[in-house]
Amino acid sequence: MPGYLPPDGIADFPISGFDWADGQNIGTPTPDDARLLATSPYSFGEHFFEELPDSPECDSGDVVTVRHRFRCDYETGQIYFQGLLRGSLMEDSDGNLSTVLNTSLNRQRGDTALLTVTAELILDPPMDEFQVTPIEFNLALEKHPRYHAVFTYNLKPDGVTPIDTTKPVGPNLVEMMKRGAQNPQTLYSATDANWLNATTVPGWNDPVPYIANSTTLGALITEMQLAYRRGEFEFYLSGWQVQWSWYYFGLSQLGGLVGQALYPADEGGYVQDPVVSGFLPSYFWSLDGTADHSDENNMLARLPVLDSNALYGTPANGKFSWLKQADHVEFNRTWFKQTLTWVGGPLGIWDFKVYPLWTDTGLKWQGTTT
Repeated sequence: MPGYLPPDGIADFPISGFDWADGQNIGTPTPDDARLLATSPYSFGEHFFEELPDSPECDSGDVVTVRHRFRCDYETGQIYFQGLLRGSLMEDSDGNLSTVLNTSLNRQRGDTALLTVTAELILDPPMDEFQVTPIEFNLALEKHPRYHAVFTYNLKPDGVTPIDTTKPVGPNLVEMMKRGAQNPQTLYSATDANWLNATTVPGWNDPVPYIANSTTLGALITEMQLAYRRGEFEFYLSGWQVQWSWYYFGLSQLGGLVGQALYPADEGGYVQDPVVSGFLPSYFWSLDGTADHSDENNMLARLPVLDSNALYGTPANGKFSWLKQADHVEFNRTWFKQTLTWVGGPLGIWDFKVYPLWTDTGLKWQGTTT
């Protein structure tokens, strides 16, 4: 018998894919008008290999399978059985590739055997997978929009530079409150807590413009002090994790895809909207079925924008933003599966000074032009 796995790793026999034994390929067909005999018409020791009349059987479901059935002498069946193990790659006369899922050998009367080869035909890959999962960020209490005026007290818009260097800044006030709440017995902590008053904090009695009922800056500081004493150092903040999985056969198929598409595996760690610049197919997010990614039509933007503005409608509110995480790649039986993941949250949760932005021309840091 000839070899079964040529140098290129593709077994082109026995018959695979849509081929069948027509007398010109390996094996001979059983005549349509042949009678099935209880005993073999062949002599012991005679080698033969023929495909059954109702073979191949093709089935298209979650995957496309092709089942070939052959009648042969038992010795020939053993050789093929050992050469066509699970995962063997085959190619038919039209170039269709298939991978062996299962090979069975059933010995029958007269030293004959029934050889069945079930393979997955590499046509269309499995359907994409998609899921949106709630996640928790649970930020520090001082980052809640209600306490925006406290946390950004005496700071310029960059959040770092003091407006007046003779006054404390927001993070100083927060640190004093935490020390006073966690270690009230120590002298310096008590001093910090007592220091927070209208005399030492200019603007203590000024109303905070974004909160109703004329709530003052001092009232917010007192609120935060009491919360810290109760052990409330975080607040519940939810976001979404979006995952899209797609399948492909062989890494060489990635060569014709768009830039990010995604070479396995992308390490992530940058700000990227999965819809606007993340290649997420429109049927996962479009409300009208088009590629219009406006907030009104984008499921992943419409609800977050409306909700975050309603729940966090303060100067601290930032647009719902997304961070691209590292890809996950796995190989299962026949296909590579690559999963892309984004996590999104309100309040501008991703710091653009820490995470670069994904653009059409590559990664850029905020404020750069190249």
